[in-house]
Amino acid sequence: MAILGALGWGYFASALVPILAIGLNWKRATRKAAITGLSIALGLNIVFLILEQIFKFKMPYGMPSYVLVLPLSLLAIISASFITKSASEDEIDSDIRAAMKL
Repeated sequence: MAILGALGWGYFASALVPILAIGLNWKRATRKAAITGLSIALGLNIVFLILEQIFKFKMPYGMPSYVLVLPLSLLAIISASFITKSASEDEIDSDIRAAMKL
């Protein structure tokens, strides 16, 4: 049960930490980039789970797969933000704009 809990939180963190870290702190971040990062994290977590369970693939040094997925998702959000068009300042709600200035 503890292993399932650790895996669940690891997968959850690898998908949401990049979105929250970049999306709330960088004005250039876009909605499409967040969806891209979330999709890549979800897809890679599923691929690594299949590789580990069916093909008995092991990450080096016993590292959990989500340790690799988190920075890949982060890079996907950053690169997709540069490719896609960002929202203008007028489209962002005033309370979100105030939170971004903190």
